Amino acid sequence: MDCRTESAGPREGGALRSARAFGISLGIALCLGAAVAASAEPVDGKAARKLVFKPKGAEVTVIDLPFLSEADRKGLVFAGEQQPYYGAIAVAPSEGLISEATLAAANYHD
Repeated sequence: MDCRTESAGPREGGALRSARAFGISLGIALCLGAAVAASAEPVDGKAARKLVFKPKGAEVTVIDLPFLSEADRKGLVFAGEQQPYYGAIAVAPSEGLISEATLAAANYHD
């Protein structure tokens, strides 16, 4: 009884070698990234504030979707302009803007 298996063909072997090389490269990159992050100096709140962009003015983009009325669009712009850094609102098309399914997330750094 012969228990040997046939080896992968040249194309499959090349794909395996490429995947293995990618995995090794990714592992090395992650280890180097972790080493750099571990050696970074921590900063206090005052220094961190200087590194973050200033919350002056807001840019709001409302995607033109058929289920949003003009009042909905104006409300979204108004809500977006109140966010000093960034935010996002998700709306269920079948339920509209004013529903329990609407989700908003905003992040304020202070």
